[in-house]
Amino acid sequence: TAAEQGYQKAIKKIDTLNSSNSSSNQEIDDEIIFSAIRNNDIKRVQNFIDQGLNFNIFDSNLRSTIMVALLAEHKEMSEILLPLSRHLDQADLEQRRPLHIASSLGYIDIARQLLDKKVNIDAQDSLGNTALIIATRHNNATLIRLLFNNKANHSIQNKKNQTAINIAQIQNNKSTNEVFNRFGINVKKAPESFANLDVKAFQNSIDSDS
Repeated sequence: TAAEQGYQKAIKKIDTLNSSNSSSNQEIDDEIIFSAIRNNDIKRVQNFIDQGLNFNIFDSNLRSTIMVALLAEHKEMSEILLPLSRHLDQADLEQRRPLHIASSLGYIDIARQLLDKKVNIDAQDSLGNTALIIATRHNNATLIRLLFNNKANHSIQNKKNQTAINIAQIQNNKSTNEVFNRFGINVKKAPESFANLDVKAFQNSIDSDS
């Protein structure tokens, strides 16, 4: 693609400067760093890290370097960048944070590290979804357990008035239900306001957010 060709051209220029013993740090702008991340160029990113370049930067969508790596589904890259980031709770223009993306992708180790860094576990994205709602939608029992162990709030509603419990009730996944039950939440006992809901319509609304 044109973006990849532009990235390769910029990298070739940097390599030329390096081979001539010129200082190339000033030639490496933020977009080159983001391009290396999007291209999953781990060797190049590690080289930039060794040069002491600043990775606490944001793109035009207010996405941090780790957010860009997560959105590209580059797990190893995300693991490399996480310790470097001082903005783990920074939301992008869609109010998504690294914990939301890690939860959607099922990156449990990354989610655990984010929680260890005390990110806002109940932060909501632009659709009102929390990490727990997202994990429940994906029936990720291990991640749901991790979030509950870190005191995730199961009563928060998204913009469709759905809570994690509502979604668990509709999906009726055995592993998910067992985790909720273990934390004292009987998903089989529907709230009165939810009992007469159009199940098919609700399922479609869940799928549209996936």
